[in-house]
Amino acid sequence: MKRLDLIWPLLFAAVSFTLFGPLTFALTLDLVDSHRYRAGFLFFSVLGALGEALAARFSRGQWPGPSELTAAGLLWGLFGLAAALVFWIFNGGVVMAQTVGLLPGGGYSGSRHLLTASLGSFFFTGPFFTSLFVNLGFVSCFLTLRRLLFSALALRSFKSRWPGLNQTVRAVDWAAFVRRDFLAIPLFRVPMMTVVFMLPQDLWLPAAAWLGAVLTGLFGLVERTKRS
Repeated sequence: MKRLDLIWPLLFAAVSFTLFGPLTFALTLDLVDSHRYRAGFLFFSVLGALGEALAARFSRGQWPGPSELTAAGLLWGLFGLAAALVFWIFNGGVVMAQTVGLLPGGGYSGSRHLLTASLGSFFFTGPFFTSLFVNLGFVSCFLTLRRLLFSALALRSFKSRWPGLNQTVRAVDWAAFVRRDFLAIPLFRVPMMTVVFMLPQDLWLPAAAWLGAVLTGLFGLVERTKRS
């Protein structure tokens, strides 16, 4: 256990340096530009698994087993695979809506949108709206699937076979799920993803994957703090 406590920060630092370090940063950008779907799956599966491992260590006091970690990494990888398309779909929709005046800011400069001038440039901009709709329409679905997956894994640990869908859904503490995961969307995920979408587009996937790992680990720490 103590050895893993030392290995995790080394692994996370190595992955972070590989993605954003001066020697390999150009390779990260080239991978996103040339193989966006593969990059999304790779970034999110590796960093997502690291984030889930840290969250389990904080919340349960022990590192997850290989099967749980593999399942989490696969789910995060599929999320990254979809994010490689969805991020650009939502951003394109926001830009188009701003252009025709359906959203304030961006390509529309009509004087009737006074909120833009009064609340500053962070809100009611393309990155903010992209983050808002990505979190409400995409991340929320992923968080629900993630909760169902871990519910099924927890039930399977007591049985020799996978539980059914009804049993998996009933086993989820939905009140705690809404308090922890859904309330974090407006409080943490939307502002932080707004910063991500302010970056150049080739950095959206690695930055979002890195942020997802950090937030997952921090939420595990918060859960342990509440229990104690």
